[in-house]
Parts: sequence; C-alpha cells; structure tokens
Amino acid sequence: MFGYENIDEAKLKSPIEYYTPESYADYLRRAEKIARGEKVPTKIEVDIVRKDGSLRHLLVIGRSVFKNGKQQGQTIYNDITERVQAEEALKVSEQNFRNSIDGSTMGIRICEKNGHTLYVNKTFLNIFGYEKH
Repeated sequence: MFGYENIDEAKLKSPIEYYTPESYADYLRRAEKIARGEKVPTKIEVDIVRKDGSLRHLLVIGRSVFKNGKQQGQTIYNDITERVQAEEALKVSEQNFRNSIDGSTMGIRICEKNGHTLYVNKTFLNIFGYEKH
C-alpha cells in the first residue's frame, strides 16, 4: 500500500508522513478537535503519495484498544484506490450520458415500467409545448 520493501523500511516513517497536503491538513484539524475534547469520526478517507510518487486512496479506521495492561490506539488502513477510481469513472460516464441526452435533437423521455416519468430532455418539452421548471 505504501510501497515499502520490508518491515524495517516501514518502521522508518509514520504513515502520516505520506499524506497528501490536503489529507495532512485534515489530520491536523482532527488533532485539534481531539485536543479540545471533541469527537471525530473513527473512519476517514485519506490520500497518500507512495514513495514511487503514485497516489493511493485509503480508508483509515482508528479505535482505542486495551493491550498489555494499558489503553492504546489501533489503526487499520484499507486501500480503496480501485473503488474511488471506479466511482470517478461512473460519475464521468453518467455526466457524458446526461450531456448526450440534454444535447440531443431527439425528444427523450425516461420512465419507470409503470409509466412514471423520471426525466425528459428540453427537445421533448419543446415538441409537446412544455416549459422546463
């Protein structure tokens, strides 16, 4: 996930040192809230830059655990890069679909099986003499 070669290399740097500037700024804001006694989410998404320069998206889950006779923190990192990329690709695809429908010279109506209209484009409205609200 971070691009370490071995466990010894992983011990040299904190995962926080790989955070992008935006994720690091969010980390500092959360630390300030914790210092003030405010609650912060236990699950967050952060972006890191691996040592090879590639960007990864991580889900970070933190919790308090009782270990070796004392309260300690436990952090789990889950690489969600593929999910984030798929979500972005879907957004682009949906926007392209909307642009195609909105820019079409054909009247288009999208409806459910029961006939309930979900969407009509401007050309459809013009054909039937309606105004879009």
